[in-house]
Amino acid sequence: MFMTVNNTLVQSLVAEGFRGRVMSVHQLSWGATAIGGILVGFLAQTLGAPWALTLGGLVTAVLVGALIGVNMEALGVGTRTGSGEVAEGVSSND
Repeated sequence: MFMTVNNTLVQSLVAEGFRGRVMSVHQLSWGATAIGGILVGFLAQTLGAPWALTLGGLVTAVLVGALIGVNMEALGVGTRTGSGEVAEGVSSND
């Protein structure tokens, strides 16, 4: 039931022009769990479950931080000119 509700919500809340792209990422995430499960299972058998989960959490935190940093840089968030003024096209809430 969760998968049905999840698919319905994703398809109904996403704009028509982006629906195919969003659904491809959505389905990729479901398929990637199998690969992650194999990797975490191997690490748990080799290092023990606590270490495998800790390592998985650290890798996830590093990747999320990197993605946030890349996206903020691409969007120009926090970009300032040398004089301390906000760069053109970037709004400031200060």
